[in-house]
Amino acid sequence: MSAPDTFGATFGTEVMLRDDEVDAVVEVLQTHFHDRLSEWETGFVQSVGEQHDAGQHLTDKQKAKLDEVFERVSNHGKG
Repeated sequence: MSAPDTFGATFGTEVMLRDDEVDAVVEVLQTHFHDRLSEWETGFVQSVGEQHDAGQHLTDKQKAKLDEVFERVSNHGKG
């Protein structure tokens, strides 16, 4: 699986991750960007991935944070 261009952001307007995007974002972060994640981010990504796999819906705040982490480590963010 190659890294997607972006999740959640379209034309500079923040769009919440959809439930069907969560698995892909988690997989990309763990597979392609694991070396760019902080210790906290690594645990967070693992935790939300496990929650999602267990059929639990993520909160909007969790999805926003997951997208924020993705944007930062994939160089789509400015920081």
